[in-house]
Amino acid sequence: MNNALPEAGEHPTISVVIPYYNSGAFIEGALEQLSQQTFRDFEVVIVDDGSSADEAALAREAAARWHAIYLRQSNAGPGAARNRGARMAKGTWIAFLDVDDTWEPSKLAEQIAAGADQDLVLCDTQTVAKSGTLRHRHFWSSYIGTDVFSAAILRGDVYSFTSAIFVRTELFFALGGFDERLRYLEDHHFLYRAVKVLRWTCLGKALSSRIVHEESMSHISRNLDVDAHVERRKLFLDVLSEFEPELDKKDHLLREMHRNIKRSIVMRRPQKALELALRAVALKPARLKNYGFLIAIIISLASPSEFDHWNPDLAQIAKTADKPRALPCP
Repeated sequence: MNNALPEAGEHPTISVVIPYYNSGAFIEGALEQLSQQTFRDFEVVIVDDGSSADEAALAREAAARWHAIYLRQSNAGPGAARNRGARMAKGTWIAFLDVDDTWEPSKLAEQIAAGADQDLVLCDTQTVAKSGTLRHRHFWSSYIGTDVFSAAILRGDVYSFTSAIFVRTELFFALGGFDERLRYLEDHHFLYRAVKVLRWTCLGKALSSRIVHEESMSHISRNLDVDAHVERRKLFLDVLSEFEPELDKKDHLLREMHRNIKRSIVMRRPQKALELALRAVALKPARLKNYGFLIAIIISLASPSEFDHWNPDLAQIAKTADKPRALPCP
C-alpha cells in the first residue's frame, strides 16, 4: 500500500465525493479501496460534516496520507456535505461514496464507459453483512422505464443506492443538487428528479455494496422511532411536491404509515400501532387496508410473535429487549 490515490491532474474526469461524520473507523478503508479502481483519472473530496475534534483529525490525517482533498463544515446533514464537495469538484462527472460503502474495482471504469450518451449512470447494489455474507441484491436495473423506477422510489422500494450515483457535474447543479432541507431521504428526492429529467441507464452489475453495521445511520437499531419515519416521509413528500405538483401526498404518506404500523406491531408496541392506524383511517377512511391493520393489532395482543415475519430483524431486536434480565448478585 503506497497511501496515495491517483494523480488526477488539473481537470480530472471524475470527482469522488465522500461525506464524513464521525466515521474514523471507515475512512482509511474507503480511501484504500478507491486506490484500487481500474479507472485512474479521478480526484477525491472528503467533506467533514461537523465531526468531533478527534474524529475530524482522523479524516484530516487520512486525507493527507492518501493525497485527498479535505474540507470541514458545521453539521448540516449528508446532502449539504455532498453539495459542498460537488462545489469543489473539478471533474466532468461526480460519483458519491458513503464512507462505509464499498465499490468493485471496475465501478468507475464501467460507469464512465456507459456514460457516453447518458447523463446519469446507476448500477445494481447489494447489502452485505460485516461477515461478508450477502444479505440482499438490489436489482435497480430491473426497473424498466422512468415511470416504473420513479414509482418505486416513491413507494420506498429503492434504497442503498447513493453510492451507485454517477452523474454529469453540470447537470447535478442544474437539478439543484441535494435539497438541504432534507437530512433524510435527500438521496431519494435527488434520484426521483434525476430519472425524470436526465438521460439515464442502470448497469446490471452489483458494483456498489452497503455493509450492515451498528454504526450506520441507516442501521435498523438506530431507526426505531416510527413517528420519525412518518415525519421524514411527510417532509420528503412536501418538498417533492414542489417538483411534482400532482403528487398524491396522502396516498404515499399512508403507505409509510402502514409500513410503520407493521414495525410497531413487530416491536410489541400495540399502542403506537393503534395510534398510527387511527391516523391512517383519518387520512383515508375508505382504504380497507387500514381496517385490516386494526385487526392485526388485536391479534398481536394475544399472539405477539404472530407477525414477526413482516420484519425478522426488528423481531429479533424486540425479542432481545423482552428477555428478562438477571438480577445482580447481592
